[in-house]
Amino acid sequence: MNRLAKLTVAALIVLSALALLLTAAGCGGPVSAEAVPAASPSLVSASIQPPAWLLDSVRQQATSCGDPHPELVMWTTCRRSDAVRVLMGSGVPDSDRVYGVVLKGQFVNTKTFGPTGGDVKGTWMVLTFDVKTHIVDDYGLGNSQPGPMQELGPVHIISL
Repeated sequence: MNRLAKLTVAALIVLSALALLLTAAGCGGPVSAEAVPAASPSLVSASIQPPAWLLDSVRQQATSCGDPHPELVMWTTCRRSDAVRVLMGSGVPDSDRVYGVVLKGQFVNTKTFGPTGGDVKGTWMVLTFDVKTHIVDDYGLGNSQPGPMQELGPVHIISL
């Protein structure tokens, strides 16, 4: 397989993984029932706020990808291996606790390139943040809705 074909295959794999990482982000007003994934309305709470550092980090990620006020932002806590499996359709052998965050908006990542050489765009962003280090462990951007977040634990909505 020549170098260009290998790069194309690698880019498609990365984009496929990114598409699975999409999620929903909140805006200044109340979130409508239509904005929450169909399987989870009764499991979503807006009464619990995340730690300040997490809110700041999520705001920074959304802003850096061009949408400082996404229409939906949801978060939960779980094991990293579960978050990656459910939200991204992939696997990692890591049982550390993370905050899983899903945002829905209009995102453009100008720091990476898609298979055609252009910016990576998507309506869903998925992030995992290590609970102890506060570092982003996993990141995905795409147009496919992530897996059912409520499988990971109680889901909370925040506004940016």
